[in-house]
Amino acid sequence: MSQPGSYRLGVWPVGYHPNRRRKWWRLAVVVVVLVGAVPAVSLARWLPSHVACRDGWPSGEVWSQDGECVGVTEGPYAFELDQFTRVMAVIDEQNRTVRDHGCRSDHPIVTIAVLTTFTSPHGGGRMVQELEGFAAAQRRANGAGCRFPVRLKVANTGRDAQAAEALARRLKDDPSVLAVVGMGLSDQRSADAADVLGSSGLPVPMVADLITASGFDADGSKADSPDFGTCDQGATYRDGVGHGYFYRVAHRTTKQISVLSNFLSGPPDLLITPTDERDPYTCTSLPFARKLGNDVQEVRFDPQDSRTVAQAAEQVCRRSGGVTAFYTARSRDLGRFLHRIVDQRHNGQCVGPSAITVVSTSDAVRMRVPEAEKELEASRMAVLESEMFRLGRLRLVYTPLADADSLKDNPEFGTLRRQFVDLGFEVAHLEGGWAVNAYDSLRTVTEAIQTLSGDEPSRAQINAAINGIKGSNRLLGAGGPIEFDNSNNRTSDPVAVELCPGQGGGRPFSVPVASTEPCR
Repeated sequence: MSQPGSYRLGVWPVGYHPNRRRKWWRLAVVVVVLVGAVPAVSLARWLPSHVACRDGWPSGEVWSQDGECVGVTEGPYAFELDQFTRVMAVIDEQNRTVRDHGCRSDHPIVTIAVLTTFTSPHGGGRMVQELEGFAAAQRRANGAGCRFPVRLKVANTGRDAQAAEALARRLKDDPSVLAVVGMGLSDQRSADAADVLGSSGLPVPMVADLITASGFDADGSKADSPDFGTCDQGATYRDGVGHGYFYRVAHRTTKQISVLSNFLSGPPDLLITPTDERDPYTCTSLPFARKLGNDVQEVRFDPQDSRTVAQAAEQVCRRSGGVTAFYTARSRDLGRFLHRIVDQRHNGQCVGPSAITVVSTSDAVRMRVPEAEKELEASRMAVLESEMFRLGRLRLVYTPLADADSLKDNPEFGTLRRQFVDLGFEVAHLEGGWAVNAYDSLRTVTEAIQTLSGDEPSRAQINAAINGIKGSNRLLGAGGPIEFDNSNNRTSDPVAVELCPGQGGGRPFSVPVASTEPCR
């Protein structure tokens, strides 16, 4: 006999139930599951990854992928990363101000998406600074002279940009998103995302802030005659990205190497390069570095094994006289490499070279920015505090994306600096260049929108306006003049600078190599 209030097979109600209206709930659940068996299977696959973030609340906008919280937000959610809490709160506050009483209540709100990685190992401590640059540009856009209030959506692609393509599809299908900025780093997944956003069917204009590799433009950088021989055979950026809707404010590596060649005025003694050249940042720049001189010895290290970084440094120390080494890898290992040289000098094992000059492209600015990882920060500080660096026996020359010390007379850089102060951000965060380029990336879009007539701008109109930023219509950015060539690359040249020791143990600074005021 069944017990009062019991269920047969745990589903069918039998006996007396005090709340008769609820006695059928178990059966109702089973019926729904059976009728919607296929959706239920899909839900079972969807649910675990979509409740792992946001304190376990189900979300279609944020999910867990490869152990990280990724997705898109326009609120204060910082993807479970405490270091981003402050800047995401600022963006949320600015978004709420736009919703409540924007700068122009008679014009529609313009939504722009920021597509970037919060956690890439190639960023060091610069990812927060990048988002601060976007927040500062949003504040400026919604200030004096505003016609269209700007709201930001922030999309985190993850450590390896694993969610880049999925997020690109989501943003493209969102009719409120009229443009995308950021676009991540020089990576195949960034190219995949750009191709999705620029594909037919209301393509989205994009302005990248950090991508420098050859191929990442409208036509695969054909004017530079790139050599993609060591890149992945499936690399899509060989033929360009974004279908004419992709622009970048970063100086591409071919321009950087050309500027550095003027500093070298001859071939380097060594090329320092990783064993795996498939990373677009390396594989598209190394062929141009090789053209700096015939038969230059290449010294290779494995980024996965720090011991090989030490071996590369040892090969530099075996030289004699003045030694110049061109470093073509990403700069995650640059501090370790320089630290090993300093250690060998201190131990009497690097006495051959009278002076060592390391030359590199834009990522070398990482030596100027505090590292997030303790071991990398210890190496960086050991170099900056070494006698070898302070006396000029170890020099670092590079081409930053934007050099704060060279931009002090630029009025737009001054505006950016004031925005940082007003928002409570550290002004020192401008030194790494990422905040400057992020600011210029978003400002390029917002200034293009300001030129449009009518009440409701479209993606196509915005793209045409960005494409028109050239010649007499060029834009003054915080990092200098911005105009685009026919391949959608920035036309101006970067500046080559030398990293200088801070006075009295203070923060390092930079000096253009063509300056009449040397470091020391």
